[in-house]
Amino acid sequence: MPILRYRVLNCIVALLMGSAATPVCRAQESDSREPIEHEVHHHLSHSPARYGTPWRCAQPLGTSMYAIMKTQRAHGEAARMVLYRYDFLPEDHHLNGRGKRQLSKIARMLGRTDFPLLIEPSPADLPLDEVRRRYLIDELAKTAFAVPDYRVIIGHSPTHGLDGIDAESIHQRLLNRSLFGPIGGGSTQRVSGSQ
Repeated sequence: MPILRYRVLNCIVALLMGSAATPVCRAQESDSREPIEHEVHHHLSHSPARYGTPWRCAQPLGTSMYAIMKTQRAHGEAARMVLYRYDFLPEDHHLNGRGKRQLSKIARMLGRTDFPLLIEPSPADLPLDEVRRRYLIDELAKTAFAVPDYRVIIGHSPTHGLDGIDAESIHQRLLNRSLFGPIGGGSTQRVSGSQ
């Protein structure tokens, strides 16, 4: 019984210290002749599957939530690394104003992430897509962080766009806001100049 208390105390201390690795609570097998599994299983209501491996302590509080949020942040970062068709001039490889601003943001992110820069493909113009890709590689070569060719690829965004119903709702809300001002406490008078 003292060995089990010692193991539990070690687990609690490891959790309080906030060690990054999962603390492992192992007894010295040479110090005890009692079957350790019997001791641990007895105190865990005879259910090792419910509590995990009997030798491991619980992970620190928030570890699972941190992993989920880290994954979501990574997905959001990958989604910001996309240049869409509307970021380019129509039927041209040069960027428009919004595209230049996006490329500036992406160039700052490329140094601290492993995600590639995605170029949304044209519906049927593959040569234009390759010209756009070469143009972006040349533009990024002028920045402080030179990007290898394999990090600029032609592909679709990793995020799902808006469905028709959602897009219509958001568009209607934007129209109402531009005509009547902000909803909920804003002015209900029409903006001057609009009919």
